[in-house]
Amino acid sequence: PPVVRHEGESAEIICPYDSIYKSKPKSLCKGKCSTRDRNTLNETVREEKETKTDRLTLNDDVTASVFTGTITGLTAEDAGKYWCAVTLETDLNYLYTHLIVIMNEELNLTKYEGDDVSIQCKDEDQKSFCKAHEASMCVKDGVSLETIRDDRFSFSDEASTGVFTVNITDLREEESGIYWCGAPVIRKVYLNVKR
Repeated sequence: PPVVRHEGESAEIICPYDSIYKSKPKSLCKGKCSTRDRNTLNETVREEKETKTDRLTLNDDVTASVFTGTITGLTAEDAGKYWCAVTLETDLNYLYTHLIVIMNEELNLTKYEGDDVSIQCKDEDQKSFCKAHEASMCVKDGVSLETIRDDRFSFSDEASTGVFTVNITDLREEESGIYWCGAPVIRKVYLNVKR
């Protein structure tokens, strides 16, 4: 399951491994992680050691066969796909997880039935707009669920700006509620539709 945290909070990326690798160096990598275009977030961590930079700490617990990457002060740039890696002759990327960051800035909209509304969302990996009480209900295995299927809902894409817009026409009172837009950077939207 993905790791879902708010902007400014800390997140732990947990990487279990086979005990035969306990003496091998481990690392955490974000995004594309082939050996050619690696984006390793930290120096590798070796058994029973801790490696630390400004916002990232890697810790290897060989007794439990788990190494953990802890990222503090989360920002939108931290959201994305993370790979756990063990260094053999080359790096073996063996497990990944998605880090979803919920931005602190929320959007409150009050409209009337029959109105139209446009909502701007961050476009990182995929377009997602979901109605649910919790953001985690909109994300399954790092993939956002577009739970709204209705002709009155449409997406327009401004890829060059990193933003997409959700357009809703002919609003109805039952569409009031909490929505989550964007992925892996998510914004909370309160929509109140009055009669």
